[in-house]
Amino acid sequence: PVGWASHLRKIIRKRDNYTCQSCGAKNKKLNVHHIDHNKQNISLNNLTTWCTSCHMKHHNGQRKK
Repeated sequence: PVGWASHLRKIIRKRDNYTCQSCGAKNKKLNVHHIDHNKQNISLNNLTTWCTSCHMKHHNGQRKK
């Protein structure tokens, strides 16, 4: 269901004051990251706001392991 994802992204970004919770950047494109990496876990405490740069660095580094 795509509708829930869009709705949750708005809630999480607003909760995190439209700020990357990894580097503190504002005014960047923001993604919502699943802390436990389980995309089925959409609990609000499992979601955080990261800028695209931090999100890509995290996932690219994770794949190299």
